[in-house]
Amino acid sequence: MTEIKKSLASDTAKTTATVAATLNFTHRRKLVELRLEGTILGEHTEALRDFLRNLSYFPGNRWMLQLENLDVMSMRALKVLVKFANIIRRRGYKVEIAGIQPGMLAMLMDLGLHGLFAWKAVNRQHNFSRVEALDELSTNIFSEEAREEKVYAF
Repeated sequence: MTEIKKSLASDTAKTTATVAATLNFTHRRKLVELRLEGTILGEHTEALRDFLRNLSYFPGNRWMLQLENLDVMSMRALKVLVKFANIIRRRGYKVEIAGIQPGMLAMLMDLGLHGLFAWKAVNRQHNFSRVEALDELSTNIFSEEAREEKVYAF
C-alpha cells in the first residue's frame, strides 16, 4: 500500500486544501482511493489538475473518492474533477463516491453531475430527489435534534 499526499496551498491562498491518494494493489484488485480535504479554491485548480493527471496513469480497476472532509470546491476545481472522472470512465471504470458532505451532494445534484459517479453512500436503487437524498444522508451525519428540526448546513 502506497500513500501520496499533496498540499494545494498557494502563496496567495489563506486557506489550505489537501489531496491524497492511497494505492492498494493486490493480486487482482487495484484500488485507488482519492481524498479531497479542506477548501479547494480557484487558485488550487492547477495543482489539483496536475495531481489528478499523474494519478490517472495508475492502472487502477477500482476508484473511490472521499469528499466527506471537503468543505468547499470552486467551479474550476469541480470541472477538473469531472474531467478526471470522464478519463476513468473511458477506461471502463467508474469513480465511486464513498463519502460526501450534504452541501457537495446538493451542488452535484443541482448541476446534474451526480450521474458521472458511482454512489456508495446513497442507495441508487431508488430514484431519489435532491431532498430525499439529503434526508437519507442526514440520518448518518446530523444529530437527532437537528433532524427533528429539519436544520441542514449548506
